[in-house]
Amino acid sequence: MKLSKINCSGQSLWLFILTCPQRHSSGIFRLGKGAIYDHTKWAFKDIDKAFEELFREGLLEAFEEANLIRLVNFAKYPVPGLNPNICKSWGYYMTSIPDCELKAKHLQELKALLEGFSEAFIEAFTKGFGKSLPLSLSLSLSLPPQDSCQKQVLTSKSSPKEIIEVWNELADKNKLPKVLNIKIYEADIRTRLRDDWWAEHWREAMEKIPNYDWMLHGSNDRPDWRMSITTFLRPKTVHKIISGEYGNQKLDTNWMHP
Repeated sequence: MKLSKINCSGQSLWLFILTCPQRHSSGIFRLGKGAIYDHTKWAFKDIDKAFEELFREGLLEAFEEANLIRLVNFAKYPVPGLNPNICKSWGYYMTSIPDCELKAKHLQELKALLEGFSEAFIEAFTKGFGKSLPLSLSLSLSLPPQDSCQKQVLTSKSSPKEIIEVWNELADKNKLPKVLNIKIYEADIRTRLRDDWWAEHWREAMEKIPNYDWMLHGSNDRPDWRMSITTFLRPKTVHKIISGEYGNQKLDTNWMHP
């Protein structure tokens, strides 16, 4: 049976936003029209109309210059099983969102949401975020001039060569796959280094790898699998290692592949 193509509408765009790979459980994330087109092949004029419909319904807010989307009713439907570890991962994630009024507004809603739980939830978020949740839209945020949400220029002095050298040292000590040809991974590494948060935390994430037995020795269902630079360079790997989202070696490892 051949499935017919889904037409672009407010309803279909809303469904896409709720299920797309870019969506983040914190309720705010980067998603541009180009990415939507890549996944759906909808015409840009239809995507614009669908967005207008969602804006009218009060479901979304966006800052287009930064490809930033915020789910307006996020706080009304909190993540099932919300716990301090998830809150801490939200804090780390929010450091990767460029400072702007939309981010500040979302921080206000996160603060209100987490205050409904124990103090451990706010403390965990604060630890990940690196600062206290703001009491006002401007407090604790250095808003760029002219209401710009552009990312700051990368100041990290890390380079693909340095990252591969650190990886290979780790691989030698733990019998992981070494990188023999840096050129294969150079483009991916440069892409990751454009993310200031990733550039700041990649080394810490590598240092934590030996703490996960399944990253070094595989799992019961995949005993031959090992952490590789390919897996490490995936968009969410460093974030999950740093935030503790991977838990321990009893974690479900169905996501793994060489």
